[in-house]
Amino acid sequence: MIKKSYYLLIPQAHEVGSTSDIKKIDIKWIANNSNTMKIDNISSVGLKIPDKSWIIDGVVRTVDESRQNYYMTWIKDIRGEPISSSTNYLNTYNTQDWIDGKRVQLPVSAEHNNIDVLKGEQVLVGYPIYFDISTLGNYWWNDSSEIQVVPYYYALNLENKEIIPVDAYFISDDEYKPVNIHGLVTPNWNGSGIYNYVIELDWLAESVRRNYTDTEKNITDLLRGTYNEVNYKADPEAYYDPGLDSELNIVAPRQLKAPLGSSYILGNAQLLKADGRARTFIGGETTYGELMNLGGSYSTIEDEHGRKYNPGGRLSDYLWWESAQRWHLKLGLPSSTVFIRHGQEPTSETIKEFDSNIKDNDYVVLCTADIRALGDTYVLKYDHKGNNGKVKVKRKDGRWTEEIILPDSIPPVIAIYSTTKTSKFDVGIVGVH
Repeated sequence: MIKKSYYLLIPQAHEVGSTSDIKKIDIKWIANNSNTMKIDNISSVGLKIPDKSWIIDGVVRTVDESRQNYYMTWIKDIRGEPISSSTNYLNTYNTQDWIDGKRVQLPVSAEHNNIDVLKGEQVLVGYPIYFDISTLGNYWWNDSSEIQVVPYYYALNLENKEIIPVDAYFISDDEYKPVNIHGLVTPNWNGSGIYNYVIELDWLAESVRRNYTDTEKNITDLLRGTYNEVNYKADPEAYYDPGLDSELNIVAPRQLKAPLGSSYILGNAQLLKADGRARTFIGGETTYGELMNLGGSYSTIEDEHGRKYNPGGRLSDYLWWESAQRWHLKLGLPSSTVFIRHGQEPTSETIKEFDSNIKDNDYVVLCTADIRALGDTYVLKYDHKGNNGKVKVKRKDGRWTEEIILPDSIPPVIAIYSTTKTSKFDVGIVGVH
């Protein structure tokens, strides 16, 4: 059986003086196709530097982006076991030591902020949501696999708890243009009907924040080289280009794809489709800290890639490493985004319906995602049947809602967005002349 898991981080913003840094919540969401979900990481660990090093004086310290502080999670790990010290928490294969520590339950909501003064401040639209999806199985063979993510947005009425599908528009050239239309993506969708608000992976800038450790890097680099050779030896014609002369086709095969550079296009605000340029490897020979590659010691016999193995015992180590992958992804909307009821056109009246700055309005927006892993055999979809989380929200008059159980009739809920302001309100102008 091929299983699927994923996890996500949210959000990252490092504008000096940005209030979004105050509620900087980095989550890692890990789940599988057995209707369980886990998330790891809320907020980073402060740097070991003098107290005077603040981003926001007296409120938000400068942080070490490579170290986790909290992680958000569901009640079970990617193998369906209750999370505990006996499961090595979420470090299932002993290749991600940073997935340890204090746990907070999904979804991302301001109530979980570890800075008291900001517990009522929801995530602001305009800041990106970093997330990683982990897959179990051969989601790498011949670079034929991909991850598809379709974001869906819903307005949540804090008075009567009604949940309303919404479309997202933003201002460009003094007019509203659609960036996410509810239900637009279908199997035959050709990409039309929306503004192409591009979402990119900047690996050079993001790899540290995404906890890409030396262990994961070494595994990924080795597998890229290994399967450069494997695919070529198994199928010498795999990379044959009939458009080239035969002499030009006698070249070294390309390696497996992996993240690199600063500008890999993941997709747009309507649909992400990521291939191996967003994938690293996280498999290991141990599960929950116990060696699973049993059968005796490695012998001096080497396989075709120079890895020692025992024909009657252990498998080559890379066969375990390749079995689990991470896909490094991102969601986002423009800072001028407005939400309107699905199917309506943006007008001066329709854009007011979910604006909580209007006297009688009190809404938040649920950011959800339909997530699918496409392999060479299966297409797996994740859902939250019976487990889509719960939230308490501070209303604009200062009162807190009772606990709101989020229904599993909508896609997995990732984060709660504010409807009173967006990230553009974090930008200030000082000393201009």
